[in-house]
Amino acid sequence: MSTCCRCSSCGAIRSAGGDEIFEECARLAPPEFRWAREWLAVSRYDAADSSSVQDLRDIVAADPYATIARERLSDYCMSTRDIPGAEKLFKEILAVDPDDNLPWIGLAEVARIHHQLDEAFRLTTEAVKRWDVNPVHLVLHGTLATQAGDLRLAEASFRRALAAGADGETADRARKGLALLEQIRSGRVKVADVRAAMMGQDPAKDPSP
Repeated sequence: MSTCCRCSSCGAIRSAGGDEIFEECARLAPPEFRWAREWLAVSRYDAADSSSVQDLRDIVAADPYATIARERLSDYCMSTRDIPGAEKLFKEILAVDPDDNLPWIGLAEVARIHHQLDEAFRLTTEAVKRWDVNPVHLVLHGTLATQAGDLRLAEASFRRALAAGADGETADRARKGLALLEQIRSGRVKVADVRAAMMGQDPAKDPSP
């Protein structure tokens, strides 16, 4: 699961010639003026430029407040299964900006990978409190609420994901989650079995129903 929101503004900046502007700003600015270098690295990362990763690492090492660079670098760490590295970055972002939903959802995914399902549920709840329009995050929240036995909250999260524009595989998972809730309510499936299945699941796989 990728935790990075990859918001549309990043693509808009790039399409509007943002790279050239950031490059010029980085060239003219003194070394301690890091924002242009950070956004240039972020823009390159979003364009799948692998050379940006080292730039992101350098920025993060130099600036404890470079949260956007940390978000992209944590996304890279998760995609390469560097879970300890991602966890460290999520905690650093959280220390600077606890109102950002991304470190909460990132730490929830780390907890899920370690089969700490109750902690993962708590963290996803904090994440969707801060931003409740990301369908992927809402489906994860609904899935964790299901195994915790909070069926009403699980249903609300799955339905919110569909209302927020979930499509493709994410929409399929939301619908499967709703179908699973019906099976639990009818007695055909037990919450304990859902939890046991998640505990025994390969943590590299998506946890959705």
